[in-house]
Amino acid sequence: MNNHFDEQYLINDQLKDMLKSNNIDGIVEFITNHRPQYLYKYVSLGAPNDEKEISNPILPQLTNLSRIKLYDLEHSLLYFSKLTQFDDEEEYNNIQLSSKNKAIKEQFNKMRECEKRDLVCSLCGETELSPLLWVHYANCYQGFRLKFKLIERKEHYIYKVFYTDKRYTVDISDNNGWQNIFDLVRYTKEAKWLGQNEYRIALGEVPNIPDSQIWSKKNYSDCGLILEEITIGTNCKEEYKVILNDIATKKKIPVSEQPVILPTDINYERYCNAYNLSGKESNFIKDTLKLRSKCNA
Repeated sequence: MNNHFDEQYLINDQLKDMLKSNNIDGIVEFITNHRPQYLYKYVSLGAPNDEKEISNPILPQLTNLSRIKLYDLEHSLLYFSKLTQFDDEEEYNNIQLSSKNKAIKEQFNKMRECEKRDLVCSLCGETELSPLLWVHYANCYQGFRLKFKLIERKEHYIYKVFYTDKRYTVDISDNNGWQNIFDLVRYTKEAKWLGQNEYRIALGEVPNIPDSQIWSKKNYSDCGLILEEITIGTNCKEEYKVILNDIATKKKIPVSEQPVILPTDINYERYCNAYNLSGKESNFIKDTLKLRSKCNA
């Protein structure tokens, strides 16, 4: 095993041990205080939705989403969205209420609605399975990856995502640790997503943003991040490569190109065995393998 894989395995294994002993406080303390040296953001370019023509009266040069993403990079902007917009359909289905008391139900539902308005940005730590992330989130090496160094910012919080299929039942009436369970659920995903090694930056509920608005943008430095490097996927369009190299030059940071590493070239079976993943839990990997022909196109 390489160091990144080994560390990722040990961290989640440690959290699962805490869960077995019902040490919810310990898990929440860990995921809210653990800090990796670097975080990575994979960005898609060139996908059909990215290239769809749009009208932007304020910035008419931004004719599609790909151009908008490059503009955000040039201006050091990070995209945040509400948890309800994330790609995991089970994101908010792992907590249930045991009490049938009407007042408690109302309190519970109010808390859930508040949490769903939180704005969050997902990034990744080091992972042996980065080829999967290049395929899924950087459009089969047509996009790019950003490498960030962390700096401390008290106004925002970086959380380590914990991967488990456990479901939680909360009895708010006893008022005993239920807040920590809510905090844990916010940053828990199904085991099948473990290869992402995800971290999240949470802005919390941002005032003056209407419920209908599902996104916001923040400067890297405001999020506790310093951009250190840009890596361009080898399948990226030449016009976008020129823009990315120009942005790196202006920012005085290194830029490199990432050749295609097919998912079949990594030992994903070892990964599945180490995490006891099988069946639907390894769908993230299986779905990626189906895209290997597109990576070679």
